[in-house]
Amino acid sequence: MTKEQFAAAKAAMQTYMPQDVHDTGHVMRVLYAAVRIAKTLPGANMDVVILAALLHDIGRGAEDDAQKTGHAELGAHMAYGWLQKQGYSEETAAHVQACICTHSYKGGQRPQSLEAEIVFDADKLDLSGAVGCGRALLFGAQIGEPWYRTGPDGQPGPGEKGRHSLLREYHRKLKDLHNVFFTQKARQMAKKRQETMDAWFQALEKEIYTGYNKGEKILEEVLG
Repeated sequence: MTKEQFAAAKAAMQTYMPQDVHDTGHVMRVLYAAVRIAKTLPGANMDVVILAALLHDIGRGAEDDAQKTGHAELGAHMAYGWLQKQGYSEETAAHVQACICTHSYKGGQRPQSLEAEIVFDADKLDLSGAVGCGRALLFGAQIGEPWYRTGPDGQPGPGEKGRHSLLREYHRKLKDLHNVFFTQKARQMAKKRQETMDAWFQALEKEIYTGYNKGEKILEEVLG
């Protein structure tokens, strides 16, 4: 891949990205993680990895207009068409399309190639560590999701099914994120990041629960 081809793909990506947790910054972090992983795997097609990582989320904006079709499938189709217009071979365009189609949990399809596994892993790495904590907070704010829920007894907790919260997202998915990776390099990177994420969420829970418990006791004393 030439610098000119890379610049064209990056420019195309930037025209589609929303200003939310799936912004250009997310895409570039995924790209850099993907090339780091691919560098450790001599058999990986670096051009396919780069193109798929750059274009993996271009269907995000279109997803809102097509409720029944996920962004991975939409983005895969869009990327295939763009690559063909740019003169890439059918083999490359189809390979990139397949990588994008399987990068998301919601698509329900498992990666079928080494390059697809790399892009999947790179995308999930951006949900981990300190960055993952920040993105989880930002996404929750965007959709109006609370940090925690309170039960009938007034005590805080993650919440039940159908009553989502930041803490529920952590216990339901983010806590075990390190188990989803395909490549050894991604697993190594995720293990270190998981320690950071676990420490942050544990500190958050401790502050919330301690604040409620101690504050409630004092309030009971004051109110008699």
